[in-house]
Amino acid sequence: MDKLQMAEELIRRTNVTYSEATEALENTGWNMLDAIVYLEKQGKTTGSVRFGRVKKTVGGRLKKAWDFCCGHDFEIYYGNDRVVNIPLIAAIVITLCLFEIVLPAAVIALICGCSFKVAQRSTACTEEGSCGFNITAASDKVELNK
Repeated sequence: MDKLQMAEELIRRTNVTYSEATEALENTGWNMLDAIVYLEKQGKTTGSVRFGRVKKTVGGRLKKAWDFCCGHDFEIYYGNDRVVNIPLIAAIVITLCLFEIVLPAAVIALICGCSFKVAQRSTACTEEGSCGFNITAASDKVELNK
């Protein structure tokens, strides 16, 4: 990284002016971390220093995982037909509670040619509030094929 890029990165992370950034980098031998500490000691940083992923907390990660689980479905396909479509959170709970049954069943399903997929929940499903249980769609397919 050249000196101009280092100065721009320091400006982005600390919200200081270009002259303050270059002064800090020159006084610290162009070491980014030392320059940040130097600026903090001078009281020139505004707000907190941003380091991207460092600030993530356990609670934030849990919320992100929860949001992912609530927004996705677990689907089982046999050929091109979707056989099972349940919310991902339900699939996780079932797996944790019935692990001794689910694991052999999953292996047998794979041997028989089934495939598993985690898919984002469709907007129609979330608007209707059906939470991904798509049993009526399966019964409609059967009626159409008659």
